[in-house]
Amino acid sequence: MPDYSTLPVFWGWLQACAAMRAQILGTRRIGLLGDSITYQASQAWRSLGPGNSPFDAFGFPGAQLQDLIELMQYWYFTQAAQLDPRARHIPMPDSLMGRLLEFGVAHEIGHTIGLQHDQIGSSEYPPDSVRSPTWVEKMGSSPSIMDYSRFNYVAQPGDGVPLWTLVPRIGPWDKYTIGWGYRPIPAAKTPDEEKPTLEKWIAVQDTVPWLRFSVNNEFGQYGTMSEAVGDANPVWSTGLGFRNIARVMGYVMSTGTRPMEDNSLLEALYDRTVSQWATEATHPTTIVGAGPVWYKSGSQPGPVYTPNSTARQKAAVKFLNDSVFQTPNYLINTQIQARIEPTGMVARIGNAQNRVLASLLNDQRLDRLLEIESTHPADAYPLPTFVADVRHGIWSELRAAHPKIDIYRRTLQNNYLKLYASKLNPSEAAAAAGRGGGFGRGNVTPLSDEAKDQLRGDLVSLQGEIRSAIARTTDVETLHHLQGADHDISDILNPRK
Repeated sequence: MPDYSTLPVFWGWLQACAAMRAQILGTRRIGLLGDSITYQASQAWRSLGPGNSPFDAFGFPGAQLQDLIELMQYWYFTQAAQLDPRARHIPMPDSLMGRLLEFGVAHEIGHTIGLQHDQIGSSEYPPDSVRSPTWVEKMGSSPSIMDYSRFNYVAQPGDGVPLWTLVPRIGPWDKYTIGWGYRPIPAAKTPDEEKPTLEKWIAVQDTVPWLRFSVNNEFGQYGTMSEAVGDANPVWSTGLGFRNIARVMGYVMSTGTRPMEDNSLLEALYDRTVSQWATEATHPTTIVGAGPVWYKSGSQPGPVYTPNSTARQKAAVKFLNDSVFQTPNYLINTQIQARIEPTGMVARIGNAQNRVLASLLNDQRLDRLLEIESTHPADAYPLPTFVADVRHGIWSELRAAHPKIDIYRRTLQNNYLKLYASKLNPSEAAAAAGRGGGFGRGNVTPLSDEAKDQLRGDLVSLQGEIRSAIARTTDVETLHHLQGADHDISDILNPRK
């Protein structure tokens, strides 16, 4: 851990606190301190994040806020247009944009006083709380503005959630953490004398879960995904999010077409809406081969890492098979396509689904499933069972009396085989990248041989099912697709040298 006491003290926006900060800077380390905030106008939208500031020459890391107006509008449209009529007109009114920019600035100010990203925040609220008007008015949809939860896309029309609560604001975790880092302890004369009081404050997390902290859960990112709301139950919240995305799709055409302008806004809103769907669809994947992380001091009993139950993991896969890998027809709008492109709809939907599939079959997830089976057998989701469940969802048509597979599902199935091929027969460049090293990055552990063995066995089972289905297939396009898949599997299992 770096010695923050060596950093220059600069707190231009709150000079009165400089003395207190200098006093405790080396005692309570809640994050990187010494940032500054700047605003730089730009012709192009950019994301929120670290950048250069005029103070870099003096040794101050920059938390630069550039032109976010367009990005904020895209976020708010895709996540809130189903509730807020103001989101259905771009440019959005100044009264709304001021609130959105206030949210972004407050987040960056949090970094300047040492707050890190509290990614776990939104997953510590009761899942149905984000639909309760009384809860969100008092507590917000996330306990921290440092979370990446963005806007409340879970609340449904009819819930009565006030529009002003859709935007994140400073929450209980922010206040608690700032208090832990900066509240004076007059009776303590040395840093060591502060420790009992600080430990007592930490113990509050034992009974108030939304005061806990995690940047990026190393146990499968469970509960720490970006753009997540209500993710104490990602299956539940994603299902509700999908309902709202279907509603948002009804506003894409009217919001994106403007007199005397081209269709670039329409295309951007459509792409952003499909991308939002893929982002939400990825959240349930973090349940599999993963679990919550609860950081504890030596005086707090119990485990830090606990795997999710088998039932929760299997339920997540069932949801993905039913609601993600079955074609989301509400995203397919041929009227929009006719205005923005001659072709590309199949690829657009296929790419969105492939993002989710790649996350679900992530190498580290597969290896964690093997390890959990060994260390926590009661919570195990055996890898052969998991990949078989995914296969049965992706290739469900094979069980029909006369299989018929449409172009969207054929695309998904082809992407599935390409993903398996990349894992079992990685290119030289991919294999070298798996060995890690360089540019200060940690090693990326390649897929274990044991996991590869299970994937090969699963492909053998799939090939048998495909060959059986070929004999029952009368649809020409489906027949040729299955014959090609059979050929591809043979190449994967027996790669040419």
